Amino acid sequence: MITRSYAPIDSACLGVASQDKVADVLDGHPKGLHVDVIAEKAQLPAEKLARVLRLLAVKHCFKEVSKDVFANNRLSHSIRSTTPLAALVSTFSDICHENAWPFLYSTLADPEYGPSNSPTKTPFNWSMRKEKPDATFFGYLAERPEKSEMFGKAMTAFETGGVQEFYPIGSLPTGATWCDVGGGQGGVLIPVANTHPTLRLTLQDQLHVIEEAKQHFVLECPGVLNEKRISFVPIDFFKEPPVPNQDVYYMRMIIHDWPDAECIQILENVRKAMGSQSRLLVRDFSLNSMIDRSDVHVDLDNVQDLAHNLLLRQRLRGKPSRWLFKSDVSMAYRRLPMHPLWQVKQVITERLLQERAIALGSAIDPSSHITYTSHLQSYLTFCKIHGFDINPTPDTLSFYVVFMCHHIQPRSVGQYLSGIANQLEHLYPHIRTNRSSALVTRTLAGCNKRLGSGVTRKDPLTLDDLLAFSSHARDPTHDDLLFLSILFCGFFGLHRLGELTWPDRLDSRDWRKVVMRTTVHVAMDTFDYILPTHKADRFFEGNKVVIAKRDGEIDPHFVFTRYLASRDRRFPVLPALWLKADGTMPARSWFLARLHARMPRSIGGHSLRSGGATYFASQGWPDDRIQAVGRWTSEAFRMYIRKNPVVLQALLHARASSA
Repeated sequence: MITRSYAPIDSACLGVASQDKVADVLDGHPKGLHVDVIAEKAQLPAEKLARVLRLLAVKHCFKEVSKDVFANNRLSHSIRSTTPLAALVSTFSDICHENAWPFLYSTLADPEYGPSNSPTKTPFNWSMRKEKPDATFFGYLAERPEKSEMFGKAMTAFETGGVQEFYPIGSLPTGATWCDVGGGQGGVLIPVANTHPTLRLTLQDQLHVIEEAKQHFVLECPGVLNEKRISFVPIDFFKEPPVPNQDVYYMRMIIHDWPDAECIQILENVRKAMGSQSRLLVRDFSLNSMIDRSDVHVDLDNVQDLAHNLLLRQRLRGKPSRWLFKSDVSMAYRRLPMHPLWQVKQVITERLLQERAIALGSAIDPSSHITYTSHLQSYLTFCKIHGFDINPTPDTLSFYVVFMCHHIQPRSVGQYLSGIANQLEHLYPHIRTNRSSALVTRTLAGCNKRLGSGVTRKDPLTLDDLLAFSSHARDPTHDDLLFLSILFCGFFGLHRLGELTWPDRLDSRDWRKVVMRTTVHVAMDTFDYILPTHKADRFFEGNKVVIAKRDGEIDPHFVFTRYLASRDRRFPVLPALWLKADGTMPARSWFLARLHARMPRSIGGHSLRSGGATYFASQGWPDDRIQAVGRWTSEAFRMYIRKNPVVLQALLHARASSA
């Protein structure tokens, strides 16, 4: 209870960070800024601001990199001044904290305000009862354009998914009409307009909100305005019906704002406008009840009676006409039959949100996430330098392509775009469509032709190289045996170096990818082990890698069993297969340092895999066998073997013999 009592302090601190744009100040400074610098830009006392930011950092919003040095994290990044969430935080701190929430008890205890359900007898009205006793919250916003615009933007922060998620808009006929009643600035209509170009749209709200919506559409959806597919019509939904005979009337987060009597008035006006084929979609909050639902006695026919009265101008035969109030819906929503005209979307529980967040965080490999984050940072820096909004429109992405192609190889820019799409897709669902647009793809193709250069690949290892390493280690140490074993297994098992060594970055290491000693099986002529995952194995199904014994000095079976004996003698209980003399797993840099001690820089980590593929091709192995052994899901392996004249001659000879 003590923690709950302190909750207003958290909100107040968020208000400080939001209103003084602390997240904006820290944007572009991944290593953080000292609080003195932040305070100077925010014009606040540094010592007190540090306490505010430290409390937020403890709550996982911002992070304190070192003493009094703060940086953005994912949570704080979401309250930059351009985001809807920042507007929501500001609305709470600027309007609700000041004018509403502190007066809850005073309102409840007042003999006039307490029993009343009037929208002019709320805690908000209590704060201004002497100045404007009959004012409403929305009337207050109408007189304050800046606060109204902020509130409209804040409401889009509640959108957890588009209407497309629960209603089949695509099934509507061409030219169907859609009216968003109380649609605000168009947070719902804009994605609908962008994805369904045949709909005729109408947005209705108060006059001042309509003007805000027009400006919002100019910035976010100008094509709909140019095509004249949308109408902006002012409305007072207590006094007048919406535009008539629309195919769909949509109301999002309207009903919960008003008492039952006002809700009935709104819905009656909507009913007056509806035609025989019209339907009403209501999307709103539904409160969970903690009581035993078996004790709730609600005539569920009333739900269908309401639906028929509102939607079809009919009444269920043999049933009295009766309104179903919000309180009834809140008790009966789980028992509500899924009537095709009554869409109910149950509130997602906190546990589901948590598990989904964990699943989304595990969707890509940690190393890929680091790379994608770097790609995103380059895009954000580009937008900041050139003054572009971060909204990834085809124009912005094509400009980014041109910019990056003058700094890095054009063939890498496509990978950058993929990383950016992965990181921004949850904020901008249209980014993959924009990334694949003709403007972006043609710009990238043109830059490749103008600025591209040939690919420089590492040379493949050869059997002579393996023999040289093996001959050099006449009296090998344990680490020498480990190096030779990785070298031979990488060559004959067609491994990527990352499958046999730790990444150098600590945050990229994953025990799920480690080859375990318990999976090793040694036979007279072969040995095998389980590779838990690889680049093409996204679901950790695993592969058995089998390597055969060879006659002569270059024998992977002899090298591996010699290392295995040394490893088991030193570390009989440690789980990992590959272990150095100090008991740690070998890092990529450790292996490459030993490799380059005897090899030129033209030989690298990928030389093991390409060398093995080249060797097997020279032995006449068919392409599909090399592809299967090397766990390639694409035709990429061909680039290792097709340009080698020795391999080409061997392949031609093998195929001529088989013919």
